[in-house]
Amino acid sequence: MGTRFWLATVRVVVTICFFSLAVQAQETPIVIGQAVVSTETTQNGIALPSGGTIFDGDLIETGASGRAVVKLSPTNQVTLNVNTAVRFARVVERTWLRLQKGTIVVEYTGKDFAVVETPKFHIVPATEGTSRAYVGLMADNSTYIESAEGNVTIDDIKSGQSYVLPAGQSALVAADASIVPGLQAKAAPPAPPAKETAPTPPPPAPRKPPSHKTALIVGIAAAAGIGGGVAALSGGGGGQPASPSAP
Repeated sequence: MGTRFWLATVRVVVTICFFSLAVQAQETPIVIGQAVVSTETTQNGIALPSGGTIFDGDLIETGASGRAVVKLSPTNQVTLNVNTAVRFARVVERTWLRLQKGTIVVEYTGKDFAVVETPKFHIVPATEGTSRAYVGLMADNSTYIESAEGNVTIDDIKSGQSYVLPAGQSALVAADASIVPGLQAKAAPPAPPAKETAPTPPPPAPRKPPSHKTALIVGIAAAAGIGGGVAALSGGGGGQPASPSAP
């Protein structure tokens, strides 16, 4: 009795421990970055100190004199200028900066790109390496994009069209614009060639049946044991068949 009770107690304790660990794992927030500089900035409505940690889903806002620099990774960082709001998220192993208002400066080195999302665009570097881009969402919902260093790819969320903004250039896109002014949309990749199939060979020509006359002669000759005349007739020769020899 005592042993059974002890084993049952151990099972209950182990189950509770595993359940507690699972709950803690689910509740552990995903770290996005760290605010290396933070002045007049809030994190989900609460003051964000310098050195504070940014988590998945956090809304970071700066005031009229505010500024925040968030280190996203060893190679990426974003600066929030005055009167700016950004929702930080982690989606499929990539950081997303969902700009709600204001302007940001995103600096990249390497290939672990963060995606800047506005209501109209997704914006990322066009190639690996060092790049720096300014993105602003104006009060009228127009979008300002400047590629200060390195080329930038601009993907239109609604149309699916993609543009490349060369280094040193900028674009201001109205909220209702269907294209990015001054840029040519990238051509869609060519469709893969159709798989070639071997041609089907034509069916064999039907064999021409013998004429009624030839079939009749062949039948009579076979019954009489005549060979040479049959060969001549069936071969279409014009001469008379040789007379059969007497038995």
